[in-house]
Amino acid sequence: MSENQQALEQAYQLIEAGQLGKARGILEGILTQNQNSADAWWLYAHAIEDSSQAVTALENVVRLDPDNTQAKALLQTARQQAGVASPSSDDDFDLDFDDETLAPATSEEPDDTRWRSFVIFGAIIGLVALGLIILIASPRGGTDQSATTATGTFISQSVDQSDAQTATAMSISVIPNSTSTDTPTQSGIILTATTQANIGIPTASNTDVIIMPSETPITEQILATATPNVSVDAFLQALSREYPTNGTTQTVDTTLGTTLLVPMCTQRGTEHNQLIPHAMTGLSNHITLLPPDYMGIGVRFLDCANNETINVMIMPSLSALEYHNADLSEQDFRRSWRVVDA
Repeated sequence: MSENQQALEQAYQLIEAGQLGKARGILEGILTQNQNSADAWWLYAHAIEDSSQAVTALENVVRLDPDNTQAKALLQTARQQAGVASPSSDDDFDLDFDDETLAPATSEEPDDTRWRSFVIFGAIIGLVALGLIILIASPRGGTDQSATTATGTFISQSVDQSDAQTATAMSISVIPNSTSTDTPTQSGIILTATTQANIGIPTASNTDVIIMPSETPITEQILATATPNVSVDAFLQALSREYPTNGTTQTVDTTLGTTLLVPMCTQRGTEHNQLIPHAMTGLSNHITLLPPDYMGIGVRFLDCANNETINVMIMPSLSALEYHNADLSEQDFRRSWRVVDA
């Protein structure tokens, strides 16, 4: 890590600790040597308390990094606070200094996370399918012996050679449970032994052995035991064990699509600022319990004492999942957060 980067990291830590004066001293030294450092201007915008100076700092960030949407949104808010006229913008973010992440802005790298997600999802589906095939097709033990007749094929398992009887042939007939030919139904199977069958015990000639299907298909039984409890209630219950939720959720439409919001109680100021990264990380920690039809996930931060909404912060569910799977860096994870009106 270069000396300049170390200084930026030190300034970032000081801002997080609330020591803005020390952070400004470091950043002003960096900017004296290099006024084209977008990272330094970005941190400096969070280290100063004067709105007009923040506007200047953020204008430099946008000048040096035109693709930084967070800086553009924050610049719009700073101009409003400073009473400075700003050009019209289609950006519908409503960010506040206290709500913004402070990590230095860096250039974006090509986004191949969606492709990686498709590959991971396809691999999981393939493994599940392979497991089902193995479970259904695997024998229950013993030596498998098969015989084919004019009416079908049967497999006898767990044959004890010392007790086996000489087998000739066995016919298999399928009896439908319904007389309808339009809709497939489960069927019962009758095994008719013309002599004693080689199934481990003697049977009389022309004895019918009826095997009826289980009411629950084998595939459904396997999935019922393998699928985790994925639901909004399970997600909220896991989250409430660690975070100050009020025990409810809200489903809203945002720019991300259908979004689940979890209200959390806090107080304006330091407590609110400290809760933001912990709460967003908590959403990611339990994202696998959330049904896949939610495209976004977020928190409604409430001043419960006054029954007021402080702000609403959301992120794409895909970003939460990728961070949970260690496929997304801490900085990119934070850059996916956005404050909205909801």
